Order: sequence, then structure tokens, then C-alpha cells
Amino acid sequence: MRLIFTFLFYFGLNFAFSQNGLSKTEFDLGIVAVQNDDVIDLNIVNQTEKDVFILRVDRKVQHAVLFSSKLIKSKNAILFRIKFNPQKKGNFEEEIGIYLSSNSEPILLKFRGEVKEFPKNKLQSCPSFAQNSEAQTTYFAHEERKVNEIQSEYVELMDIQTLKEVQQNKEVLNIVQETPKKKEEPPLLIKPQPKPRLANDAIVENNTTKTLLDDKYKPNNIVFLIDASTSMREAGRMDLLKTTMIKLMEPLRSIDYLSIVTYSGEASTLMPPTSGKDKNIIKSSIENIPAAGSTQAVKGIKEAIEVGLSNFIENGNNQIFLASDGAFDIGERNTRLRNQISKTAESGLSISVIGIKNENWTAKRLKEIASLGKGNYVKIKSEKETEQVLEDVKINALK
Repeated sequence: MRLIFTFLFYFGLNFAFSQNGLSKTEFDLGIVAVQNDDVIDLNIVNQTEKDVFILRVDRKVQHAVLFSSKLIKSKNAILFRIKFNPQKKGNFEEEIGIYLSSNSEPILLKFRGEVKEFPKNKLQSCPSFAQNSEAQTTYFAHEERKVNEIQSEYVELMDIQTLKEVQQNKEVLNIVQETPKKKEEPPLLIKPQPKPRLANDAIVENNTTKTLLDDKYKPNNIVFLIDASTSMREAGRMDLLKTTMIKLMEPLRSIDYLSIVTYSGEASTLMPPTSGKDKNIIKSSIENIPAAGSTQAVKGIKEAIEVGLSNFIENGNNQIFLASDGAFDIGERNTRLRNQISKTAESGLSISVIGIKNENWTAKRLKEIASLGKGNYVKIKSEKETEQVLEDVKINALK
């Protein structure tokens, strides 16, 4: 089964004696028996202010690795794929060391599992990033796992002192969780109490009606292109946008993918294509969208198109949502960008526009982009109107 782990990197000043640690370094692959059971995807997010390079990876010769990039730009993400190619049946434990330009010592990751049958894909090379997993449409409830199901782990890299504090907090929470109920209280009269949940616990959807489980909806490839300029901090625009995005996230399925591209002074991919099942990862990315700097919408549009096309789903709904207060200009003579938007729409990747509390004078340029992109223009002024984006997705995803 393919696993997706997200790493948030927090690097302090590089004193000679400073050290960083991971909140989790051991991962269980479970049973290895069929195709892609021995393949793991690590979604690496750099939350620091500096770019980080992957210098090298220490691994056994039979292991195959693949990077989308060895440069992890600040506030950007890459995919690191590992294929273990087990050589014999039975239990196994493997260790891989990743050397980063920010650390003097490697980050050691340990993986374990049990090989029941050799996977059908005995090729030594990693599957390409363009290869989709058909098994992502299946589910097992709770802790059971379906074949090839994508699982997620939220792991933080931080300085040792902070790591110790986090671990101490977890120990306190575990003590609270394990406190037994009073025996004298009649069990049938006790109202169930929610257990304390760690910040990185997976989000469980109890309301299954808030999903797109109906077969009438196609798989979705959605790219949010976010105006993260200073003006978006004003009048509660960014908070309103985040509310809109979270409402859209809730019904997404494992076959639906969401990406986040931001632009201010520069354009960057804050979150690469991420399965709708990984709601804890998506929600964390949404909540950490910054808002500062100038507006470089042209760079943002180009970046979003690149991300959307790289994850294009044949016979699916492929959409870019440009969310902005409209305080930008793509240029009256920028025919190259206009042609690119039109050609992108012709290829099946539409561009819709969300006006976030935007002034009336900005509507013309926003509507132009939506028209060129064969999308829709939606204006959101209050939380009551945030459902419009979800409705737009549902209409476009209808088979």
C-alpha cells in the first residue's frame, strides 16, 4: 500500500551543538503482498524561511528512490518516493538516512513490515509520479486497511527542546485518556465523553453525508490559487477564504485531489496534490496560508497551471480556483498569458475565480480571467456565501 507522510521542517539557528529531532521516525508498512504495498510516498514540506537541499540518501542497493525535486524551497513541498523491493518473505526492518543541507547528521527513518507475497511489480525502479493508484477508491473502516490504500502521518521536525515539550504534553494527554471511569456509576447512564485529541491526530468524518460518495461525481483535481498579498489580511478576507476552503475540503474523497499555490512577491506551491482523505494535512496547510507582500498574479497563474496539468485526471473534473480581492492586473497587453489560460481551458483544466470581499471595480478583470478559463466567477462577501464554491465543483464534477 502507498503511504503519504507529511514532514513540517522547523530549523533553528545552526549552532555547532544545536540538534533537531523528529516527533516520529518509525513507520509500519503492514502486510506486503500486492502491487505498491512496498511503495511509500513522503510529502516533505519546508516551513522554514530558508531553502533546504537533499544532499544524499543512504539506502540499500535494492531500494529505489525518486524525488520530484532535491531542492525544497521555503514554504514549498516535494514528493519523495521509496520502493523497498523486498528480497525474501517474513518480517523486515529497514533504515534510510536522509542528509539535508541544514543538518550535520542524517535524519534516520525506520520502516517495518511483513512480506506475505512478493508484489507483482518486481521492477527495481520507482513508479513515476504520474502513475495513479486505482486502489485509492477503496476503504476499510477504522484501523483496517484496504489494498493500496493511502495512509497519512503528520510528522514534525523541530529542535530537541521543543520536541521534549511536545512529548511531555502527549504523555499528559495519554494519562488523561487512560483515566478509568468510576465503577459506582451505572454504565448505561454515563454520557460518552470525547477523548482528548492530539493536534496531529487524523480527522475522522462522522457525517458521511458530507461526502461526494455518489457515483454520479467524477474524480476531482482542484488547485486553489491563493492571493497571499498584504491586502488579503484586511477586512477578514483571508479568514473568509480559509472558511471557504475548509468547507470544500470536507466532502472530498480519496480519489479527489487538492493542491494549494500561493502568490505574493513570488509564486510557490504550498501543498502539492493531496488526496481528499488526508484532511488533517489539507486543513493544516489551509490554516498556515500566510498573507504578506506584493501581488504577482501572473506568476501565480502560471504556477497553478503547471501544478494542475501535472496531476491532470483523464475523464475527471480539473479546476483551478483563483481566490483574490482583485487588487492586481495581468496587463492589458499580456496576450501570452491570456492565450495560455485559453489553451489550458481547451485542454480540460478550467479556471474559475473567487472574489473575496472585492470592490466592484475589480470585477471586470476577475470575470475576464474566468471567461478565458471557461470557468465561473463567484463573489463571496460573507460566510453564508461560502457554499457557492462547493456547488461549482459539484456541477463541474457531475458525470
